[in-house]
Amino acid sequence: MWELRFSRFLTFVLHDYDDTVVLSWSFSLGDYVDERGWRSSLTDLSTAEIYPKHDVRLPLDIEAVGAEINRIRGSLRLDLGDPSL
Repeated sequence: MWELRFSRFLTFVLHDYDDTVVLSWSFSLGDYVDERGWRSSLTDLSTAEIYPKHDVRLPLDIEAVGAEINRIRGSLRLDLGDPSL
């Protein structure tokens, strides 16, 4: 298992198997919200994290892993002021 702390809030975890890897991630939502001075209706925001619904299985290929990390980063971009939400 390999862990990459991408930022203070985002962590990627790579599980290495014989012929494939499984990539997952977590985002420390509680710390992110607290650092910005925001509040939430959650009682214990300090433990609030978000995770993917499904992890991704990839071939043993560094370029495939890099492409998936970039895809995940793109999917995490969220404009809370976007009226289309």
